[in-house]
Amino acid sequence: MILTPEEHLRRRFIDKRVANPFPEQPWGDLAYEQGRAGVVRKDPRRRSMIRKIIIVSVILIMAWAVTGCGVHQKIQQQLQQSRAALDTPPFEINPPQVAPIVDADVPADIRMVTAAMVQKLRKDQKGIPRVSFDSGGNHYTPETRFDYRGFSVSDISINEQWARDTGRKSFDCRVAGVMLFSDQLGRRAMVSYTADYELFRNRIIIRNSAVRPVPPIFPTTRAFIIEGSEFKEIVGERPDFYGFYTGVVSKAHSMTPTLEERREREELQKMSLFDRIKRGTRIERQENFMVIFVMDRLTPDAELEVVVTRNPNDRASLAKPVYSDFDGWRVAIFAGKFAIDHDVFCAKAYYKPSPGVLPDNSEQVMVGLFSSEKDYDTPGSPTRADVRPASHASPEGPLALGRNALDPLKRYDAALIQSRLAELGFYKTVVDGLWGPGSRRSLQAFQRAIGLDSSGNWNMQTQLKMFFGTGK
Repeated sequence: MILTPEEHLRRRFIDKRVANPFPEQPWGDLAYEQGRAGVVRKDPRRRSMIRKIIIVSVILIMAWAVTGCGVHQKIQQQLQQSRAALDTPPFEINPPQVAPIVDADVPADIRMVTAAMVQKLRKDQKGIPRVSFDSGGNHYTPETRFDYRGFSVSDISINEQWARDTGRKSFDCRVAGVMLFSDQLGRRAMVSYTADYELFRNRIIIRNSAVRPVPPIFPTTRAFIIEGSEFKEIVGERPDFYGFYTGVVSKAHSMTPTLEERREREELQKMSLFDRIKRGTRIERQENFMVIFVMDRLTPDAELEVVVTRNPNDRASLAKPVYSDFDGWRVAIFAGKFAIDHDVFCAKAYYKPSPGVLPDNSEQVMVGLFSSEKDYDTPGSPTRADVRPASHASPEGPLALGRNALDPLKRYDAALIQSRLAELGFYKTVVDGLWGPGSRRSLQAFQRAIGLDSSGNWNMQTQLKMFFGTGK
């Protein structure tokens, strides 16, 4: 039986439930193109030839796959050779000594590019050997006046890194991450950076780069009370942040009571109200200043607000603070004529970053609560000048009482826990609200120090111990 081309294709594909291999062409046109000889007959030799063609095609595909893998391996070897040619440098840039920031398996070029970005932030013209910035590229650094001299790189997190062969005996690469700077005073600043660079066998050219400040989620605050004349003397010298901070700390009132003050307080607590009035203790009031420092660098659009009240639950402020900005490190100052330990008040510090910074889309968060009352609950009498947290100007807060349970899996709660661990000296890295292995190790160290089960698991017993005496 002689078949037309269209009938032949229909029996071969359609009747055997095989889809049209060329869906963009109708069956009629395809039949005409492939069968225009007019007659198609079953031929065993043709089937044998088709089998041979299929076998040869499979062999070629396998050979191509093997060759392709070899090419990929060769590219990886070239990349490793280029990186090996750049001897891994010691990550020492400028005094003070820089802490280890990256794992040993991070390639040398990434470490060198990161070091070059740090030098650029410090406005150091020396740079890093064999690393240069392309003068024709785009390099964005928002810092105009401030440099990071005197700050150590305490932590770096690499978020992105990749390399691509250019075919010109070089590689186009990118690295992006976050750097945390800190100084001897405890100030911290966090920036994100991105660098696109070309890696050659013995040099690196950074084509484009950008550095941007990262706002903190829960900044650390410290407060001090200083006598009026001492404060005016410090301000008269027009100091920078370092001089202002050290001057205030060195001359601030000690908020740790003496043994005599402790005994007097115990006697007063044993007296009746009538006996206290009859005793008539003389109170000497003088002009004092309370100075609140924010130790984390804030972005220009962030706000700091301090409210002074009789107790933490009041809203109307008794004073109107004055604010200063030292290159992003904020200071709030207010004055009054009062006697420490007798005229008790609270100073609440609120942090208002740009929208989207705080978890749960919150507009502000209280980052400091301080009292003018001395710390009678800490045993011993070490010399301490900073204002104690306002934990006993009123009853304990909901966290210390267990009324609100924190959940480390929630970013805002995790930031609160990290901040408290940092205040206690157990948490040494970025307060980012991300609960991971580092946070868990810090929690284990805290639990071990206070005699709890050091499992690293968050529970109510740990919360009560951690926030006791904070007023939170």
